[in-house]
Amino acid sequence: MSFKNINKDNFISGQIESTPLSILVAEDSPTQAEQIRHILEETGYQVTLAVNGKEALLALRTLKPDIIITDIVMPEMDGYELCRRVKSTPALSSVPVILLTALSGPEDVIMALQCGASTFVTKPCDAISLVNTINYLFANQKPDSRLTGDREIEVLLHDRKFTLNPSNSQMLNFLISTYETAVEQGHKLSQSYIALQELNDQLEQKIEERTRELTTAENIINTVREPLIVLDQDLRVVTVSHSFYEVFKVKSEETVGQLIYDLGNKQWDIPKLRELLETILPQKATFDNYEVEHTFATIGRRIMLLNARQIQKMLGKERVILLAIEDITERKETEIGLEKAHKELETFATELKRVAQVKTEFLANMSHELRTPLNSINGFSEVLYDETFGPLNVKQKQYVNNVLTSGKHLLLLINQILDMAKIEAGKTKLALSSLSVKSLLNDISLLVADMVSKKKIEMVLEIAEDMPNIEADELKVREIIYNLLSNSVKYTPEGGKIGIRAKKVDSEIEVVVWDTGVGIAAENMEKIFEGFFRVDTPFSRVTEGTGLGLPLSKKLVELHGGKLSVESAGLDKGTSVRFTLPIVSGRMV
Repeated sequence: MSFKNINKDNFISGQIESTPLSILVAEDSPTQAEQIRHILEETGYQVTLAVNGKEALLALRTLKPDIIITDIVMPEMDGYELCRRVKSTPALSSVPVILLTALSGPEDVIMALQCGASTFVTKPCDAISLVNTINYLFANQKPDSRLTGDREIEVLLHDRKFTLNPSNSQMLNFLISTYETAVEQGHKLSQSYIALQELNDQLEQKIEERTRELTTAENIINTVREPLIVLDQDLRVVTVSHSFYEVFKVKSEETVGQLIYDLGNKQWDIPKLRELLETILPQKATFDNYEVEHTFATIGRRIMLLNARQIQKMLGKERVILLAIEDITERKETEIGLEKAHKELETFATELKRVAQVKTEFLANMSHELRTPLNSINGFSEVLYDETFGPLNVKQKQYVNNVLTSGKHLLLLINQILDMAKIEAGKTKLALSSLSVKSLLNDISLLVADMVSKKKIEMVLEIAEDMPNIEADELKVREIIYNLLSNSVKYTPEGGKIGIRAKKVDSEIEVVVWDTGVGIAAENMEKIFEGFFRVDTPFSRVTEGTGLGLPLSKKLVELHGGKLSVESAGLDKGTSVRFTLPIVSGRMV
């Protein structure tokens, strides 16, 4: 049952003064029962539901409704029997009964009259029809006025005799309901006719549009860049695109009307093409990217990608096949070449990785082997230089100092090589702790103060007061800052300036080490992070350095989860090295 949207303005209220009218509804469909309840309660009626006639009779023992609405077809007791029971009960005989029925024929109307129903509403019904019928019965409810002499009426229908004894009001109600049903059915038929007429107009318009489309189909085919061929259901050529003639070097008179396998002196009698057209396509209306390889007498070996569509014409059962042919010979050769190159690159990358690992292990082993004797050399040089075992003359002391200085430089180089090798091998672990960056920056500035003083350089410290402690490896952060600050001192001529700026930025700290020294040329900006690279300037040639400090610092910063970058306006225009470190480390200890 379906209902239109309820508009209360169309209904009479379901209340008399302040007392709501009571309606008993017998309906075995829960969905339809709830729909009826909703409509009636929205209109102001008080509703009681029963799932069949038997349950409705039980409810009527304690309830006398103002009206009863019942479906006809229900389990255990149908609507006709329920109506007869109600009308045979003196206390209930005056209660109007509305039957919900599909009214398949006159016999249904007669049976409704026989059981004493007041009127009927056809299913499916709308909300307005149902509520207006109820309101009509309430408005016209009065004692029955029987036909003159209280005569019975005999009706013969389909060789079957029916005896009726209807009241005047009952006959009038059924006459009105029948008339309203007929009017409604006529209205629906009229609407259906209008809808069919509109559908017919739309179909005619679509046929005209399709005719225009088919008229321009050949022009569309000829605009396709790839070769396109149209076959009928017998696999004979209907038409082909201009590009088909050009690519496969065939003529129109040798093509149209021919069986596709006979084209070009049977050059198209290709086993895989037969498989597509005769086996695959009849089972599937479409097929994409079907690869076929064939050697043609006129154009040589070709690898083709076939896309097929089986289309049924608008009028009739005849079908056509659209076959698009893409020559992918060059693309396939390129793919094969790329695949081969990719495999070679993978092999090369694997070999590079192996060589890098060997190099790292070699450097680590060699550095370790060199550091042991070098520590002894440095130790004995210091003992000699300090004249622990006797005095040295000036020349001897100078030579010992040269040995000691070179030994320390070599030890620094070896230590940095070891650190780089460990990082690249993934063996470097961070010993995280709470670290005061402000104190660390001040400590390192004191370490280089002697070098700064000797070169008559001005050092500027700009450390924010709110610098927080960070979670980091103190020794490694100290090494980062010392490498950068000592580089600034080394590569800044006398009278220049160096400095440190440090501040908190969101969840990180930012440190900038700057100088007014020799600077870096633009072409060298990428090279400075390569191991052992040093900027080639007259000043750098006389300045001691390993070329590992900056790359090592960058790797240590990244190990902490930070970033390091270098900026320079060019030679003799100074350098700024900026790095960030997270306040709270996300790295494993």
